[in-house]
Amino acid sequence: TFTVGLGAGMCLSTAASAGVGSALMQTVTKLGPAFGAAILGSVLNSTYQSQLSLGSLPAPTAEAVRTSVFAGISVARRLHSTALLNNVHTAFVAGMENGLRVSAAIALAGAVLALTFLPGRATVARAVDASARGGEYEPVAG
Repeated sequence: TFTVGLGAGMCLSTAASAGVGSALMQTVTKLGPAFGAAILGSVLNSTYQSQLSLGSLPAPTAEAVRTSVFAGISVARRLHSTALLNNVHTAFVAGMENGLRVSAAIALAGAVLALTFLPGRATVARAVDASARGGEYEPVAG
């Protein structure tokens, strides 16, 4: 949630200062967290399921463990299986690691895109350069 809040704060303040309408800002506010949860949840779940080693468990029990981490922990405790509990924990941590990697990649891509395409970036740089030289800023077309 910290990352979502930080990203939303940076995007919304930029959008507001650029004169973007409130309808667009509301859309971004509503869709951003939903897409983020769906994407990161899918990464976590698929990694969790792929990391499980359930060869010796009966099919219905193995399917229960695959459905969620909580079900996996519950099954491991009922069976008094430390190995299964460790496997569930390890699979979950691997899923979280992959989710954080995807989140970091998305944040990095967003930062690069923002720095590349934000309007006025070159204008501000030219104004700072002109000010440092003691001259007047003269806008350049294009």
